[in-house]
Amino acid sequence: MLKRLLALLAMAAALTPALGADPDPCALLTPSEIASALGATPSAGSPDGPTVDHKLEARSWTCQQQAGSAQLFVSLIEFTTADGASRGMAAMLREAAQASSPSGIALTPAPDPGEQAAWGASPEGALWVALQGRHIFSVLLAGELRDTQRLREPLKELTTTGLRRLR
Repeated sequence: MLKRLLALLAMAAALTPALGADPDPCALLTPSEIASALGATPSAGSPDGPTVDHKLEARSWTCQQQAGSAQLFVSLIEFTTADGASRGMAAMLREAAQASSPSGIALTPAPDPGEQAAWGASPEGALWVALQGRHIFSVLLAGELRDTQRLREPLKELTTTGLRRLR
């Protein structure tokens, strides 16, 4: 399920020419912010990326961390333009709205954070996805989770914090 969700997030990305150092998805949220939101101190992050999709013109990065008994994935997708990011977000939402969504998590549009956002949860995961300018940022907590709805606000807080650091 996790690989399919990460593939869905990467599908919506676009390639950005290197203008400097690649973003570090593990630096977008601090261990204390994660611990405060989730009640578990995270392990050191394991960054991955950039993953490049030339056809979609996409670059994405992910940070994976253990947070208690769950896995935390912080993902960033960077687009060449804001229009490209908007199209990527729309494609992601269309895909996630289908009953056979690869992630197994149905996303519902939400008014914030960012310019456009969506929230979803299932027994295996809870996910916020947000669009801001040329970026799609997501925070996914995966594992055998109980009462995933209680994670809505803590994960939204982490998503909001990550978006602020992208500006």
